[in-house]
Amino acid sequence: MRGDKITALVAGGVVAVLAVAAAVFGVGVSSANPKLADVGAWLWTKARGKVVHVNGLSGEVDGYLNDKRGRPMKVVQDGSNVLLVDDSTGFVSRIEPSQLTVSQTRNFGAAGLQLVVSGSTAYAVDPEGSVQRIDPVTLNSVGAPLDLPARSARRASTAAAGCGCR
Repeated sequence: MRGDKITALVAGGVVAVLAVAAAVFGVGVSSANPKLADVGAWLWTKARGKVVHVNGLSGEVDGYLNDKRGRPMKVVQDGSNVLLVDDSTGFVSRIEPSQLTVSQTRNFGAAGLQLVVSGSTAYAVDPEGSVQRIDPVTLNSVGAPLDLPARSARRASTAAAGCGCR
């Protein structure tokens, strides 16, 4: 009978220690953040004026941001980098997925701006032919912009005929 009491006291002590550890380590800022699925996509909806995260496994919306401007937007994403591009103004905004908020915004001042993102590298391509490397987290410029030459009015086949190539 005495062995059962000791076992019960030890088990009760272990449960109490686990409950305290769960209370200390299991609750905090990280648990207050929305848990978005790794398999998913951010999409802009014109009808509802929202940028939504759609779970790729269930097809259900599991997070969203309201788009109060109501203008056409493009969503460019690569991993945790989620950038919104306002087609008409050239404003670029970075979404912080864990907080469901816009964390940075920058005006690139070019309507029709294109963004290319891969990992920790991104490029902003101005329709006039300027390419600027940017940091996708801070949206700050990295280095000097590269100006591409203006497009030639000649057709490609005419230009290629002079060099004997295709």
